[in-house]
Amino acid sequence: MPERGPAKDAGRPAALIRLAAAGASIDYAEAETLAGQGLNEEQVLAVLGVEGELNAEAEARLEASMRKGRALGAARIRKAQYEAALKGSVTAQSQLLKALQEDEDGGEVRVTVESMVVGEEGTEIAPQD
Repeated sequence: MPERGPAKDAGRPAALIRLAAAGASIDYAEAETLAGQGLNEEQVLAVLGVEGELNAEAEARLEASMRKGRALGAARIRKAQYEAALKGSVTAQSQLLKALQEDEDGGEVRVTVESMVVGEEGTEIAPQD
């Protein structure tokens, strides 16, 4: 199998970047990280320096890595949003409530938040008078 060097400035070791059509390896951990940052499959492959058609096994592994990466990225954002909401960010509270309601209902939700107070333990959230 011929090895292919990294794409310009991609910083990937040549051993990890080979023509995927030949069935060689792809850096799936890096693909997962990039997907978590919001890159799509075409962008991930470009960053990794992979060219050509993926074989079935490589396509399946890449898809699984990207699905996991997107879920982990969303979880990190949701955690940061949750922590900001507990610290008293009204914007984060409003956005988090909307996101949670949308997850529950699967549709559009209208939430009005004027102002909120978070208890010392971060467990009590009540409208501010």
